[in-house]
Amino acid sequence: MEEALKYFENFNQLLKELYESNPRSESLKNHLAISYQFLGIIHQSMGHMEEALKYFEIDLELTKELYEANPRSESLKNGLAISYSKLGDIHQSIGHMEEALKYFEKRSVLGKELYEANPSSESLKDGLVISYGRLGDIHQSMGHMEEALKYFELHYQYSKELYEANPRRESLKKGLAISHGRLGDIHQSMGHMEEALKYFDDVVRLFKELYEANPRSESMKNGLAISYSKLGDIHQSMCHMEEALKYFDDVVRLSKELYEANPGNINLLEGLGISNYKLAMIYKSAGNNKNGMERFKQWKDIISFLAKNVPQVSKYKELDKIEY
Repeated sequence: MEEALKYFENFNQLLKELYESNPRSESLKNHLAISYQFLGIIHQSMGHMEEALKYFEIDLELTKELYEANPRSESLKNGLAISYSKLGDIHQSIGHMEEALKYFEKRSVLGKELYEANPSSESLKDGLVISYGRLGDIHQSMGHMEEALKYFELHYQYSKELYEANPRRESLKKGLAISHGRLGDIHQSMGHMEEALKYFDDVVRLFKELYEANPRSESMKNGLAISYSKLGDIHQSMCHMEEALKYFDDVVRLSKELYEANPGNINLLEGLGISNYKLAMIYKSAGNNKNGMERFKQWKDIISFLAKNVPQVSKYKELDKIEY
């Protein structure tokens, strides 16, 4: 990254000098804007958020000037939409949710205009899907559940249209599964359990099909495990304990396979532990202490291992104090 940063800094400086010598050249101005965007991307990937923000703001300023001088140019409008999106990303990662929301709303407006002018463009529709998803995520994180639901429904609508037009594209099928999951999450958080259950059932169906078509794909297996966990949670909250047990058993099975294939992955091990703990608590609430103790011991062994081998994560030591 340091080498890439040095290269783009030199490239940016060269373009800056060329543009200052030719301030009427829109081509040079556009390339200069893009070079600032690349500098922002590199700094963002290195965790230099304030530096990234500075470069993304310069990129926006130049791109906005270009578009305002050429309002009929769809490529410049798309470039401006991307610039808004980059600023939305960086503000969201810094925790500036109001600023992020502002930029993603502007990106969404431009994306909608671009797509309505080119309704056959799948790439523009996909860009609109992404922007609706980001708006939903931010509204949800801010507690604006009705707004989040509105954007997640739009995200789902366009994701479904994209997939139905291209049913063999697994990336679109996965995107549709994710849109179902977002709707399930938001309905669950709003207390709409039957609606949430419906969407999580669809997530499981889609990820199961994806995994069966790609049995060597760990990302598909992990997606299926997460979707089983969501169904387990929702059935547990609805007091459907037999159903919850069934899905958490599936989670444990898949999580174990994932961890055994990646024994150094702490997150997978922790996930396996959590699934065993959920099973233990369901068995305990049902008065089945034999199975409850067995699952609790498996969780406890994992937590004790993590507390010993990952001492920098304080929560493991606290969890290790819990008794059945």
